[in-house]
Amino acid sequence: MKTVFPTAQGFSGSYIVGERRNPISSSSQLIGMFVLKREYRIENGDLLPADTVEGILLNDVTQPAEFDELPTPEFIYTLHESDLSVFKPEPDIIVQGYRQVDSANTLHVTEPGGSPSLWYERDIGADSSADIDLDLEDEEIADIDANTNLFGWQPRQINPRKTEGTITTTPSDPDELLGTPYEDVIFSWSSFNNRYFNAYRRDFYKRGGIENEIASGAIVDIERRYPLSDASPTTNNYLFTLENLSISGKIFLHDGRGADKPGHWCCKSITDIHLDTLIVNPDSDTASVLWRGVWDFNLYPIETYRLLEVKAEVLN
Repeated sequence: MKTVFPTAQGFSGSYIVGERRNPISSSSQLIGMFVLKREYRIENGDLLPADTVEGILLNDVTQPAEFDELPTPEFIYTLHESDLSVFKPEPDIIVQGYRQVDSANTLHVTEPGGSPSLWYERDIGADSSADIDLDLEDEEIADIDANTNLFGWQPRQINPRKTEGTITTTPSDPDELLGTPYEDVIFSWSSFNNRYFNAYRRDFYKRGGIENEIASGAIVDIERRYPLSDASPTTNNYLFTLENLSISGKIFLHDGRGADKPGHWCCKSITDIHLDTLIVNPDSDTASVLWRGVWDFNLYPIETYRLLEVKAEVLN
């Protein structure tokens, strides 16, 4: 299937087909997903399209953990997650870098016409480092993400995200699987939680809403009080306003009627489109905003797909 994405400054896009747990059942669902990304530089609280872009990050940026002869499976740090998560039931806001010891930090989002909503909160001590407890003979390794990023990526290999991503097997007793041919192992999605696809740090997350997107045009405020050891710490606010964009997506199909040419294709709108990811780096004054659109891929026979067209419109 051919894809067409906006070509204005700062935009990039991609499309994949993948699986999620069906939101209305306990089985898997094959979905089509497009992601549209726009990269920005932040100037005086405004997001301006970046002059150069990195484009869609197709794979995780990772770093193996260093073990001192520990009898453990390899633990992989994720330094930056791929942009191609097949689905996100909740929005992610990632704050790269910007970690300061001896500080109290919050992140609020204010929708247009609304009141500030607390999303994250984190206090960092004057002599603070974070560890991940791997539950391996009481051994711990440093949490690179928490020690580098203010509000970074939740490691997939530790709870609660690890538990959210559990896919149970039949038989239920792992010992019974020994010697079982792989093709005879039955995987069940009944225990899988789609929140596994979300990268936000569960330990700093305070948001109580159920919205599945970040509002276009919202104000994001990262507030820091520093140093906490001072009787009167200084308050600093890093604020910016998201661009007010409307994203639309359409699928064009050839259902066998008429010539297989654009003028004869039928058009179907993608209605499930959300701004679900914001990655901001205050240290470099840059940000990336990602919109994700999904649809039931099996709604249409695979041989009928011809074109995916995504458009962006600036709203006043």
